[in-house]
Order: sequence, then structure tokens, then C-alpha cells
Amino acid sequence: MRILPVGSTAERSSSRHRNRTRLAVIAGAALAVAGIATTAFAATLSDPAPIQIQAGPAAQPPKGNVKTPGADHRDAPLVAAFEQVNQNTVWTKSGSIPQTWQPAGVDYEQEGFKYYNGRYYISVYDHTANDGHLVILDKAGTLIKDIAFVDGARTHAGGFEVYGDYAYVPLAVDSAHSSADILRINIKTYQVETLFTVGYDHVGGVIYDPVKKTLVGQSWDSRTFYEWTLKGKLVGTWQNPSDYVGYQDCQYVPYEKMLCSGASEGIQSHGGFDLIDLKDPDHAILNGYPTKIGGGNANEILATPTTDGVVLTQYDAGGSIDTYTTTIHDAD
Repeated sequence: MRILPVGSTAERSSSRHRNRTRLAVIAGAALAVAGIATTAFAATLSDPAPIQIQAGPAAQPPKGNVKTPGADHRDAPLVAAFEQVNQNTVWTKSGSIPQTWQPAGVDYEQEGFKYYNGRYYISVYDHTANDGHLVILDKAGTLIKDIAFVDGARTHAGGFEVYGDYAYVPLAVDSAHSSADILRINIKTYQVETLFTVGYDHVGGVIYDPVKKTLVGQSWDSRTFYEWTLKGKLVGTWQNPSDYVGYQDCQYVPYEKMLCSGASEGIQSHGGFDLIDLKDPDHAILNGYPTKIGGGNANEILATPTTDGVVLTQYDAGGSIDTYTTTIHDAD
């Protein structure tokens, strides 16, 4: 696999300049990926040897603050609040951040979105260069890091998860019934490694389950779900119980649930959200609803408890990062 770090927004004012910048910075990036400290490097327009990321020993589960649920555990506030949401829920647009980090003349398609510890993370498929990206922005939408990667025909980054110090990103062939790498990216050091390769299907999105310490991914149009250990051992598979929307981006919700969103029959302006129970053998949908806001490729819903209920914030990363909110009031 080649890891292709990309420069700042100012350096990437055109697709032609972007290609030259990529060649210039990759030599320094090789040192960073190898773990060698460096403060400067000579810019060059020669094409250096590709950085090879090998699947090393089994990755250790990242440390986090999700405890193993016991008899007295409570689900995250998002669960109870989302179960009260339906297609008649009123969402109010509460903010919009232009995606000025996108280079001019380059066809970026946002695939997954996460807001984590004050930063925005977006996975991207670049139709122009035919490679995948993980883009990291600060809260104002300013570019912090753009990591590009490609592994032969595997170029399509999909829906992903951020947990602890890591982002888990699938990099797949852009066709159904193909193959995918499951990447783990350290969001502090930006080191990328391939955990394993799925040779029997396209993987369009993946989440990390910190209770089981497994990864759950979905196929093209999310017709099939797979569950693997971090070594890549397949431990479960099931068919999608929903047929009105093809999931693109999912998020883990404590405890052992996942909230998935996607477009309805390929129509980006119409989609839906489903809350799926990972503990249930049938993987029942606890609640779901169609929506005309978000519901496309890159979405997330987060919950904020208040004195009289829970504020749900829906993020939609398309041409901009738009936020919509609704308040689910406590029952009388």
C-alpha cells in the first residue's frame, strides 16, 4: 500500500499543484510513518519509492472509556432519545461550516464523518486521483491533516469509526463483491497499518465494538454484515434486516448498538437512519426513520443531555458540514 500524505489547503490550490505537492512531501512522510523523528526534509519532484505498509502482528484493542456492561449499566443518552425520533420530528439547522479545505478542480466524495474530541474526521474518495483519504479538521473547519492511501485497485475509503487513538477505515475496490483492506490509523501520529484484507467482498463501512473487541463491517449497499476479530477472523455474518436504505456510514453507540445512515436507493437527498441492536441474534432495528436532511453518505448523530431532555445534533458532511438539532424532552 502507498500512503500519500497531502499538504495544506494553500499548497493545494489546483489539482496539478496537488499532484506536485504530493511528490514533494512523501519523502518526509516516509520518515514519519517509519517512526523516525524529523524536523525538515529536502523537497523533490522525483517520485520516491512507495511506502509499504505491512500487516503486522495482531493489533491490540485501544483503551477507552466504555466499560463492559454489567447488570446495572445504562445505555448512552442517544439510545433512548433516538428511539423517540420519527419522520415527523422537526430538526432545526443550527450551523454550517464551508469545506474550504477541498482543493479546486478535484472531485472529492465524502464517505464517512465523525466529530471526536473537538475535531472533524471525514473519509473521502477522490474520483480525480482515484485514491482514498482520511481528512482531519479543527472545530473551525481548518485542515489539520489529509492522509491519502491506495492499495492497487483498492482506492475507495468508506464509512469508518474513531475510538481511542485510532480510526478504523475500510479501503475497498470500487465495485460490489470485490475486496477491501481494513486500515487502522493512529490519529495522533498518523501512522497507518493494514489490520487485514477481506478478499471475498467489498466493505463499504466499518465500526469498532469495544465490548466484544471486534470490527463490524457492511458490504456494498449494506446487504450483508460481517464481524471480525482484529486479526481478521470472521466470527459472524448476517443479512441486513432493512431494505429501504443502503447504509454508508455507521457509528458505535454504547452499549453494543450501532446507528447507521445512508441514501435511499442511491438518492443522496433522501435517506434514513436505523439503530441496530448488536446483542440481538437477529440484529433487530430498534428504531429507524427516513429523512430528507442528511441520510446520504457522511452523517453522525450525537446526544447532549440537558435539564429537560436530550438535544440531538445531526451532522451532515457534503458540500459543507451542516448541523441540525432537535430536543427530545423528558417524559412527564
